[in-house]
Amino acid sequence: GKEGADEIENMMRNFRSNPAESLAGSPVTLIKDFVKLEAVDYIRDEKVALEMPTTSNVLQYFTEDGTKLSIRPSGTEPKIKFYI
Repeated sequence: GKEGADEIENMMRNFRSNPAESLAGSPVTLIKDFVKLEAVDYIRDEKVALEMPTTSNVLQYFTEDGTKLSIRPSGTEPKIKFYI
């Protein structure tokens, strides 16, 4: 219900406000935020606009060792999905 949706929104907000610095010991080098339509490149120390026609509630983390983690709320269930 509403409580579950609010909890998921708060979790996504927290992922955006407090980005991970590393995943499984590998430093995060790039974060793409498809709500803000921006990418933060930690190697070049710059923010870049993502050229997309629409936003989506998805975050992607890229690490030094090539790992990619995508985070998004489920569209049909009260949970957050992680894709590695």
